[in-house]
Amino acid sequence: MTIMSLDERRKYTIGLLVLGVIIILAGLLSYILAEDDDLFLGTTLMISGAFLIVMAALRHWWLDRREVDHDRAKKDQAHAMAWSWQLTVLLLFVLFWKDLLDPQEMRIKDLTLGIMVVMLLSVQAFQLYFRRKEA
Repeated sequence: MTIMSLDERRKYTIGLLVLGVIIILAGLLSYILAEDDDLFLGTTLMISGAFLIVMAALRHWWLDRREVDHDRAKKDQAHAMAWSWQLTVLLLFVLFWKDLLDPQEMRIKDLTLGIMVVMLLSVQAFQLYFRRKEA
C-alpha cells in the first residue's frame, strides 16, 4: 500500500464531499419522484450522502493534519470491524427476540435500514475510539 501525499489526501477528501452531495441530491430527486409508500431508496441515499459528507469533514479536520501509521491504521480498522460485527449480531439477536415475543409486525425495509445505519456508524465510531485510545 502506498502512502498518499497531502495533496492526494485533499483531492480524495474533496471527492468524498462532492460524491456525498451528489448522492444527497439523488435522494431528494427520489423523494420527489417516489410514491408515498416507497421512500426507502430516497432515505437510504440521503443517509449515505450525509455519511460521506461527515467522513469528508472528519478526514479534513483530523486525518489531514497528521501522518498516518498504516500498520496501526490497519490494526485499528480490523478491531473496529470486529467490534461492529459483534454489535450488529447483538442487534440482530435483539430484533429476533422482539419479533418472537411481540406479535406486532416489523417491516423488512425498516430493519434493513436500521442494520445498515448501525453498521456504518459503529465501524466509524469504533475506529475513532481505537485511534484516540492509542494516540
